[in-house]
Amino acid sequence: MINRNNVIAQCFNLLIIALVLVACGAPQPTATSIPPTDTPAPTVNTPIPPTETLVPPTETLVPLPPGWSQKADMPTARWSDSSLDTNVIDGKIYVIGGAGGGTKVEMYDPATDTWTQKADMPTKRYHLSTAVVDGKIYAIGGNTKHTSMITNEVTSLPTVEVYDPATGTWSARADAPLRIDSSSASVVDGKIYVFGNWVANKATTMVQMYDPATDTWSDKADMPSKRGKLSTNVVNGKIYAVGGYGGYRVTAFYSVDEYDPVTDTWTIKADMPTYRVAATVVVDGRIYLFGGVRDREEGGYPSVYQYDLATDTWTRLDDMPFARMGHGAAVVDGKVYLIGGTETPHPWQPFLQEVWEFDPAAGG
Repeated sequence: MINRNNVIAQCFNLLIIALVLVACGAPQPTATSIPPTDTPAPTVNTPIPPTETLVPPTETLVPLPPGWSQKADMPTARWSDSSLDTNVIDGKIYVIGGAGGGTKVEMYDPATDTWTQKADMPTKRYHLSTAVVDGKIYAIGGNTKHTSMITNEVTSLPTVEVYDPATGTWSARADAPLRIDSSSASVVDGKIYVFGNWVANKATTMVQMYDPATDTWSDKADMPSKRGKLSTNVVNGKIYAVGGYGGYRVTAFYSVDEYDPVTDTWTIKADMPTYRVAATVVVDGRIYLFGGVRDREEGGYPSVYQYDLATDTWTRLDDMPFARMGHGAAVVDGKVYLIGGTETPHPWQPFLQEVWEFDPAAGG
């Protein structure tokens, strides 16, 4: 017969011994981590770990790297959330709109390194897209407030206006079938293709085609991914969509997609080495990307990348002598002109008037 009192007493003694061991610092068993039983599904456009460092604002490299020189300042300091709108006609660069610019149109002549004020755009707007057809500049969509991305106000526009440098006048054309904001436009065979849109702080896959000859709009095949504030370039009759944002407070894209207007189809190309919203241009059949930003809380970067279509590869070139974002880029006689923008994170002040010339044949 088991004596219950003895059992209770023995259990009590064992408890006392355990407490004494703990108090004396006896080694405790350590927890072993259990491996996860599943792997998170990959997300679209997973960010690549950054390999670059920001250049402190106002810091410019001295002496300047090969191929770089500073030119006469633009009269008006201005910036855009993607890239400042610049257009080339007869070897002269026209800068239109932008935060700080509003309705102002200014023309830069690289041959004389001088600026000339032109007729104001009728509608004040930011984040518009522009394109040149038959020597005229088409200004498409945009937003009446450059802060709408933060306030989420519906202030985007369907407005289309055309500027004729020969007469120095603006005229209205048919509105787009929807409000267009933070898009990018490129021209193939006299038709303007508009890529991406910004609706309620989210990007879309929208592609619209505008025919200036008939003043009409039509839908085209959607982009493979939703994005706005991207850049587009034309090479050999095909349009390349580079970078951009997918939405507010979303890290930029690093994807590159090729659009064929003849077949109305898309082909996915090699990703950029880093995600970016930046100004791009074409020189000798290669796409150059200058500076830009990865997300809205950062300042500009000094990096320069080159995309070779023949090999579908990206190469990082020598850095710019400064950091920059929200600037415009244009090519005249094989030289690249970077105009305006800013260096600093949100609220992106001050806007800049600086103009820099880069000769790819001498630098890189």
